[in-house]
Amino acid sequence: MSMSKSTLLLLSLLALSSGTATAQETSAPDELVDRLGRMLARGSCLEVLEELQTARSDFPSDPDLATFEANCRLHRARTATRVFEINRYDRERVGRAGFPLDSEEMNAFYHTEMTYDESEKQQALELFRTAAEQNPSREDLHVGAIAAFVASGEFDTAITLLKNRKRPLSKPALSDLGRIAQDLIQADKIDRARELAAAMAEKYPDASAVKIVNALVAIEDGQLVQAVRYFSEASSQSKGNQALAARTAWLSLMSRQWQQAVDLLTPMTGEDLLFEAWFGISRERLVPGSTKNVWPALSEKLAQAGHPEPRLTVLCTQMQRVLSSSRPPTAEMRLRGARLFQKQGLFVGAIAEIDKALELDPDYVDAWLALAKIYRAESMYELALEAIDNSIRAAAKSENGSSSYSVGELSREKGRVLFALGRDEPALEALDAARKRGYDAPYVRGVIALQQGDKKEAVSHFQAALDQGGMESEWAKAKLEMLSIGQDG
Repeated sequence: MSMSKSTLLLLSLLALSSGTATAQETSAPDELVDRLGRMLARGSCLEVLEELQTARSDFPSDPDLATFEANCRLHRARTATRVFEINRYDRERVGRAGFPLDSEEMNAFYHTEMTYDESEKQQALELFRTAAEQNPSREDLHVGAIAAFVASGEFDTAITLLKNRKRPLSKPALSDLGRIAQDLIQADKIDRARELAAAMAEKYPDASAVKIVNALVAIEDGQLVQAVRYFSEASSQSKGNQALAARTAWLSLMSRQWQQAVDLLTPMTGEDLLFEAWFGISRERLVPGSTKNVWPALSEKLAQAGHPEPRLTVLCTQMQRVLSSSRPPTAEMRLRGARLFQKQGLFVGAIAEIDKALELDPDYVDAWLALAKIYRAESMYELALEAIDNSIRAAAKSENGSSSYSVGELSREKGRVLFALGRDEPALEALDAARKRGYDAPYVRGVIALQQGDKKEAVSHFQAALDQGGMESEWAKAKLEMLSIGQDG
């Protein structure tokens, strides 16, 4: 047979890889299966089911026809509703502190909720299961069945199918399972993704697909050092996968693992000017003054490029200025450079400059807060929380010092980040500490109250946020309108 026919529609929707069927004596003709597959891909399930009435009688053991029927039954059994996850959105926009969400990020807050006719669903799933179990050589059927059970909410059965499979899965099939786990992460079903990753790791501990999923879960958990380790292991097994190597290098830089970044970027420097810039940043951070020749050379390459990158030009200019100065840079100078890079969206360069500032002055409150803002812009809230805790520690040492931020202000930001992480009780504790010092975040309090079902308290907090002014005032106004409460109460 010529294509992955058994799970054509489901696998194509999940962007899974195709498999190759083994010819069987009882197999349906290729022409029939190909034609039904094209009909299924167009969503013509009624027509497919009509043709299958005869075809299934003629070829009752054909697994492709069985799973075509399963796909159509599952499609017919479900009702799809597109839902916007307002609670996740509220947490994210508070966490981002005004940094805008692009269209792709906004789309992540939409998901499709499925409800099923239970009888039809179970018939479909039984067809998937039977086809997979009776054809162990067809791993495309097995992965397709797992995908079907995950998609229809029968997660425990999906895990059982994976664990009970006797034959080992190929790398492409494991990559397909990895993509199912990534879809779960995208849908904010982190615990389910973690379970799937654990089941994969139990049978295939050394598979690169398993390491990639573990890395993605670690990122969601805020464990970037662990994520970099998983990505590095996967990258070493996937030579030539530049996208994976670049992702690993970027995470190393963002989490200030400079030596790790240098090791990853060294073989990549001739492939892309951005990689050369990243290499220069990490190398300079490790060995100050060692990149004096890097930036002029990179500037020359940028000038010769057909479409020079303005941000990299800014980076090269600033680095050459700093390295040519006869005065050793102060912590304040480093922070000014970081803010310049941050405005250009050069977060890696900004983090390196902040790191140097903190090396010079570990109690530099403004530098810790600048670091937290970058992490918040990238939704790296665990790292943001760590930076804010350090800023509070430093500010508490000298509240009358040079910092323009007080412990109360910083405690409020800690509350907002904790809210973004979904830790409502610690968030309220941080906000209580801030309120004692004259600062508060009533919008956050209002959202927490609303999610707890206390509409009256939520309205009170939203009104306070509206009166307070600022960015969250507009959000509070929208909440009050949603609750059918006018601005004047």
